[in-house]
Amino acid sequence: MKYARILYQGIPQYALLKPDGYHLLAGGLFDPVCETGSVMPEKDAQLLVPCTPGKIIAVGLNYADHAAEMSLELPQFPALFMKPSSALLPCGGTILYPPMSRQVDFEGELAFVIGKTASYVPECAAAEYIFGYTCLNDVTARDLQGQDSQWTRAKGFDTFCPVG
Repeated sequence: MKYARILYQGIPQYALLKPDGYHLLAGGLFDPVCETGSVMPEKDAQLLVPCTPGKIIAVGLNYADHAAEMSLELPQFPALFMKPSSALLPCGGTILYPPMSRQVDFEGELAFVIGKTASYVPECAAAEYIFGYTCLNDVTARDLQGQDSQWTRAKGFDTFCPVG
């Protein structure tokens, strides 16, 4: 199934994409699928970010080639960082470049949408918490990233997380 979050009559709504358009759903993304009977043609839909996460957690330096191009070694443990929700940008939106940066890079990523509250989940049960997947662009002010010990500033600007 292809889920989407669209603007319908000025209100964010979840929908299923089918050949004849977006079929609106009652309830939230994690509720049982229940179509309302309303359909919006695909060409008329304004896409929103797929969900409004409480937090966006990302893993850095997990690709050997990328670490090498930055002259960094792969860490023993994953390098985790967070992006604020204000960084979210829907498909087709415009990335705003911060005036203090001269090198803004993109990194195509696979995003996992977690469908239920999870804490200290054993690796063997992790798949039970994944609702689905989407594409994410991890935009980074690369020149600023090298100035800080944390990556929040370089990766957390508004619009620096296009997703969907």
